[in-house]
Amino acid sequence: MEFKLLAQDLLKDLEKVQKSTPAILKQSHISILLCRKLLTKYRREIITNGFESKKDEIVFFKEIKQVPLSRLIYYKEVFRIEKNFPKSSRRKKKKFIEEQLLRYQNFFSKNFDFGQYIESQLIHFDEYYFTRKFNDEFPVISSSFIIEDVDFNTPKDVNLAQLRAYTLMVKYLNKKLVSLRNGKRISSMKHNSSLVWTGSYAAFVELTYGLKTIGALNNGATDIKKVIEELGAFLGVSKGNHSRTYNEIKSRKSSRVKFFDEISESLLQKMDDEDGLDL
Repeated sequence: MEFKLLAQDLLKDLEKVQKSTPAILKQSHISILLCRKLLTKYRREIITNGFESKKDEIVFFKEIKQVPLSRLIYYKEVFRIEKNFPKSSRRKKKKFIEEQLLRYQNFFSKNFDFGQYIESQLIHFDEYYFTRKFNDEFPVISSSFIIEDVDFNTPKDVNLAQLRAYTLMVKYLNKKLVSLRNGKRISSMKHNSSLVWTGSYAAFVELTYGLKTIGALNNGATDIKKVIEELGAFLGVSKGNHSRTYNEIKSRKSSRVKFFDEISESLLQKMDDEDGLDL
């Protein structure tokens, strides 16, 4: 079975659904069925024939299965949110969106180390995370979306799909929030960027103040509030009190630039590791 080709075909089918079905609930429902259909086909093939190598198994669960699985979770979330979206005041709609954003941000925080592992394109734990061999030692992450299936899940494939789906959801909800502020109705589910901030709010504030201080954005002439609002909107950062957070950063007893210290240390370590591999 051409796993990758089927995943590419699914993406094309989902794009067609978006263009031909403007009603979001109906669009989500059709997309969910398409994703389920492919996952069922994948499962049947794997249970019957398995994999030729450990590498093939890792590629399937870390990359190929992620296409239908992450979209399934994403469209289920869209359907849930649109079904429960308040029909009353703008204030209640805004509160509802912010509550959902906080829910996703909490998930990113709890899974920060795993997210860093994926973002850094590391592979040293792939056998543990993306093969079924260690399901007994490293239980499959439970999810309200997916029934635990030791024959078709690995310890982290659902977790990875959630990270990717929730990243899309943050962009989706932020667009709804912007449209709500502008008094306009969202008419599209397309996303121009998959980038989302998964660090802490304090780290984001430290970063923005640092960028402004060295003049890296508009030569430092832009007001910090504007920098935080625009960069935060682009990266899907939940709103917070940046002034209070900045004062808390200044009051730290240890390093007051903890985030920059961590960046420097991690980047230097990465360079050292790569230099070692080049020897």
